[in-house]
Amino acid sequence: MSAQRSIPPECVVLTPARVRAVSDAIVKGDHDFFAHSTREKLRAAAIGYLAHGARNNNFHSIKNNVFHPEYVTACQEVFNKLDLWRMRQYIAELHHDTVTKLDWLNMGFTLTMLVTGGLPPGSQKSIESLKINVYVPPGFVEEDPSLKVAVAKLVQQFAESIGVKVMNHYDRVAGAAEWPLLLVKDSEVEAPSHDLPIFPPPTSPNSSTYVFWGQPIGQLDKLIAASNGHVSAASPRPMDNMASRAKLLHPWSSNSRTPKIVQYLETIDHLTSKNQALERQVQDLLEEVTSLCAAEEHCKEYSIPHKQLMAHQNRQSHHFC
Repeated sequence: MSAQRSIPPECVVLTPARVRAVSDAIVKGDHDFFAHSTREKLRAAAIGYLAHGARNNNFHSIKNNVFHPEYVTACQEVFNKLDLWRMRQYIAELHHDTVTKLDWLNMGFTLTMLVTGGLPPGSQKSIESLKINVYVPPGFVEEDPSLKVAVAKLVQQFAESIGVKVMNHYDRVAGAAEWPLLLVKDSEVEAPSHDLPIFPPPTSPNSSTYVFWGQPIGQLDKLIAASNGHVSAASPRPMDNMASRAKLLHPWSSNSRTPKIVQYLETIDHLTSKNQALERQVQDLLEEVTSLCAAEEHCKEYSIPHKQLMAHQNRQSHHFC
């Protein structure tokens, strides 16, 4: 059996030898290798192939008030805009997969924060409408919960100092280009509650990705002060990772409905954030009820011997009389 055929189809360990073996299998067009490869893995390989070298291809600087040519080309070539939306999700997932592997190999800590320039149609142009997709190694924050506060502060600073400028830049460029998506405002996307969790749950169980929302300036500091440094863990959101949501989208959806569908997806995110805040309030109330019950039990335990002592003193008084 050839070296490349000895690789398990769903191999998860990344080593130099395995990278070479997979590369050789692709170059040689090994039929057995491709027969056992999932479509998701081949799509990831295609994205990696097309994206390779973009970090230093000297194509970063563009003219002011214009979209990047690659963004324009992608929008022009895609008939169904949902396909472009899906591709963005796939790229983000591959990015998170890659930095996860890098952290495992380095025993390091990578923090990535992503905010898109465009907001869903009908969104209010405010920091509260900014959704920040974050990667952070979950093992570190589980071992040291104080890191959750540190990460939350960095994300909020990112939203205030950079995210708002990115949003304004996109709005300015889209306005100059008379981008049609901005004209679809038949309903508004409701901004999430200000009472958000300090650190949200992962986008899916065992995930290393999290969705934060921009908060009004000073709001996060108030939440941190009120928590006394205790950041309660919220439950992970089932069926809310990017891959599962992509599966909910019909591949033949009408292009005219795309803004509405994306708008609904963003509304789901907003409602989920509100649900997280309610979960945190419930947890706080449960802790308070537990404390009150414990105090009540303590009072009962104290009151019984106190009553016995009073009865004994009354008997002693009666005896002396």
